[in-house]
Amino acid sequence: MPARILRTVLTACLPALLLSEGSARAEDPPATVTASFTAEGGEQSVTLAPGQALEVRLPGNPTTGYGWTVEAFEAQEILGGPADVEYTPQAPDRMGAGGVFTFRFSAAKAGSTTLRFVYRRSWEKDEPALHTAALNVTVE
Repeated sequence: MPARILRTVLTACLPALLLSEGSARAEDPPATVTASFTAEGGEQSVTLAPGQALEVRLPGNPTTGYGWTVEAFEAQEILGGPADVEYTPQAPDRMGAGGVFTFRFSAAKAGSTTLRFVYRRSWEKDEPALHTAALNVTVE
């Protein structure tokens, strides 16, 4: 009799256990990892998987003549890009309002690199940058 009860319980519970095993797996990483900086810049670190996209967001105001650019970018075989650089005004209907510069990269293969961004006027290359930002990127 006890063996019969055990068989009935296993028969009833086994499908539920098998289905729940699939949901216990780790979730896939997000397709895009975003690093957002303040207007002053700063330093951050991110870890990506090969094939993941990286979006770096830096606030700025090009109407002042200033803009964010990538100053140093080593190991392009690890992190491809910037595939795209886009400026989005926060208030398109307000003349002179600031917005966000968005740089997009793609993790190519395992390794580490540092992205360095500078906020300066394009015609003042010999002047120190008003703000800087550094993003340490590890692809594993």
